[in-house]
Amino acid sequence: MRANSPLTHFKAIESEDAAYWLGFLTADGCVTDSGVIALGLSSIDVSHLEKFKDFTGTTNKINNYRNKRSNSDYSMVRFRNKGMAADLATYGIIPRKTGRCKYYYGIRSDLERHYCRGLVDGDGFISANGDIGICGDVDVVQGFSSYCQKICDVRCGVKKVKGQSDSFRNYVVSDYNARDIIHDLYRDCSIFLNRKKLLADKFSVYEFQGRRRRTDPEKYIHVCPYDTSKYYVDINMSNKGKRIRSTKRSFSRKEDAQAWRDNKLIELSSRITQ
Repeated sequence: MRANSPLTHFKAIESEDAAYWLGFLTADGCVTDSGVIALGLSSIDVSHLEKFKDFTGTTNKINNYRNKRSNSDYSMVRFRNKGMAADLATYGIIPRKTGRCKYYYGIRSDLERHYCRGLVDGDGFISANGDIGICGDVDVVQGFSSYCQKICDVRCGVKKVKGQSDSFRNYVVSDYNARDIIHDLYRDCSIFLNRKKLLADKFSVYEFQGRRRRTDPEKYIHVCPYDTSKYYVDINMSNKGKRIRSTKRSFSRKEDAQAWRDNKLIELSSRITQ
């Protein structure tokens, strides 16, 4: 493993790429006491390791391995650069970082979404239903939750992962809050994990709502992202600041979707405290 020339990518976080890779390494990177920086991913994401190599400038090759316990393939790139390792340590990316990682609250406001996209791509999820969240150390998860609250004023619970003493998670359900967050993370970006960007793009069929008051019934009918022959209904309503949300449904005819929507609005309206 050849030592690389000094790099200054993380001296100051002043670009989309630096913010993104800082988030990604916070979530899924590794630094050793000897200054080795390593990143390992499932082999299906090997192209992402190539992007990391381009960013860092390392010429070290990507090695492939087999995890016999999980019966899965993974790939890893590693290189030694004590200067970069020292820079990463200032952001909490240190040897044996599990349980000690910190969210970088000093990130510039215009770069925070890129940093958070790195967190999601590294150790987060976007489900087929449009849920979004991350797992990790409690300070990182709380920091990501604070970012989510800036986007849509949503309350994000932070819960401990069962059976993992140092792991916590947050979770934003598949409603317009989650879609607003997904939109902010993946809009107009140049660096991302390909398979998660594809998931994010599936929800671009929904109109981006942005910040909005939830004091009146919101009636939305959309084409389903996975079956364009169906219509998707999602209704939101609030009661004195507390959101009430209906069950989502899909229909093969738009007329049926409209009828269900109207009936559900009557049902939800009866729950509003006058």
